[in-house]
Amino acid sequence: MITYVPTMYPDETVYSLLTRIYEKSGYLSYAHAKNDFFVNPKEGIEFLFLNKLSKELIEIITRNQTLDDVINNHTLYNYYGRYLGVEKRKDAYNSLCDMTGDYFRIFVLNKKSSEETYLRYCPMCVSEDKHIYGETYWKRTHQIPELEVCPVHGCKLLNSNVSNNKHSAMSFISANTAVKDLTIIQGSEQDIKLAEYIGASVCENIEYNDDLLIGKYLTSKLEGTKYLSSCGNGINRKLLFQDLTNFYSGCKYVIQEINHLSKIFHGKRIKPFEIIQIAMFLKIPCNELVNAENPDKTPSEKFEQKVINMLRNRTMEEVSSKLNISKSAIKIIIRKHNGIADNYTKYEIQECRKIWTDTIKEYPNCSFQKICMYSKYRLSLQWLRRNDKEWTDKHYPRKQINSVRQQNIDLLDKKYLSQIENVIQEYKERQGEIPKRITINAISNYIGIPGRQLYYMKQCRAVIEKYAETDEEFRVRKILWAVDMLQRCNKKLTFNQIRKLTHIHSGHYYKCRPLLVDTIGEETVLRIDPNTSIVS
Repeated sequence: MITYVPTMYPDETVYSLLTRIYEKSGYLSYAHAKNDFFVNPKEGIEFLFLNKLSKELIEIITRNQTLDDVINNHTLYNYYGRYLGVEKRKDAYNSLCDMTGDYFRIFVLNKKSSEETYLRYCPMCVSEDKHIYGETYWKRTHQIPELEVCPVHGCKLLNSNVSNNKHSAMSFISANTAVKDLTIIQGSEQDIKLAEYIGASVCENIEYNDDLLIGKYLTSKLEGTKYLSSCGNGINRKLLFQDLTNFYSGCKYVIQEINHLSKIFHGKRIKPFEIIQIAMFLKIPCNELVNAENPDKTPSEKFEQKVINMLRNRTMEEVSSKLNISKSAIKIIIRKHNGIADNYTKYEIQECRKIWTDTIKEYPNCSFQKICMYSKYRLSLQWLRRNDKEWTDKHYPRKQINSVRQQNIDLLDKKYLSQIENVIQEYKERQGEIPKRITINAISNYIGIPGRQLYYMKQCRAVIEKYAETDEEFRVRKILWAVDMLQRCNKKLTFNQIRKLTHIHSGHYYKCRPLLVDTIGEETVLRIDPNTSIVS
């Protein structure tokens, strides 16, 4: 039975506590001790985490601390669980609380090598412990396989004669009994630096709900280096791998394959030591790494925003030349952001509109092309024309025409006024054809009026403007037409089918979706949302 109840020392493993209880309680055999310590005496000893402890032992351990304290301060949960995803980390923590987890699988631990491995210790820590506590003990940090030196003293860790193979352990052997050799060997500068990172990772507690994506974080730290492309979405893995390998040439443990490096940056490989090596190579401070947070924007998102901002007052050709990217890439960014104007505040658009109206007043009787030649606001005017076409159409500069020409236009206005309604209806809904948008230019071309005369036919123009639609309203009309066509043909009602008929991409679809819901209801809209496939 347990007759000695010691207090846990700083950084002590639970196994170390059990060895001290075992030796000082006077157990006659290892088997008797396991019966008292564990719910299942046949299970192997966990040197880094927790076995399923007996109720009596749990009460003893948690007498002066909580189970949460034990997990954070006396297991390697902080080290191996720090960069797991939220759900996996929660599973790992709950498994430690229940003491029933398959820790090798949960924490994605390295496979055991064929070589026998042993519990390790720092000779300087041993001397200090004996001076302070009168005895020494097994420390959790020293048992991390990749750790070469003590994070506190910088000297090489030494192997004891106690195997840390959970299946071959035959007794509870304390550090005080096992440690004999106290030879001090100073570690290399690189090993000492790595040990500082590892020590901080072990000691700094993890936020339970921390949603850190370590691959995204490390990618953000490549910004401004030769390893990340200018647009922020391509990593030169070969160059980074070569430089990492050279940098850690004297290190026993190093990233073995380029593929492993790629998986780390994509968040598919979570090996704490490899992450630490990358962080140290990139000169990320130790304290920053252990308290890492997801960046507000990835390098590629920052680059896209930069492109959008530059398009605010530059042409596509100028942006392409300045940033050394193709026009096709710029067009992809514009489509991804559903047009540039959406990325600016209403205030900024209003400012451009004010510039537009003031500039037109400043240059009366001039065409838009001439105004752009003379005005210092050329880029702002061109940007607004590209990205706010509906508004600029209504406020487009008109040349003054002479009185004789105006009289002829007035006669045309009266002639077509009685016909214009029928013309619009005929043009708007032609049987079997995709709906067309009603604009002054479209009707002008349809009825064969030359040039831009219809703009000066005030009565006809007023009738046409009654049928004016916003972009969203026109897209909704096209989608409704496509839905009707598909239902008539008994075809699948899917977004892909609608896109083939209307050429509306998903970005524009989601912009007009609220109006579509108001028109045909949520249930029908859900059937045609992208990635949904329901037979009509």
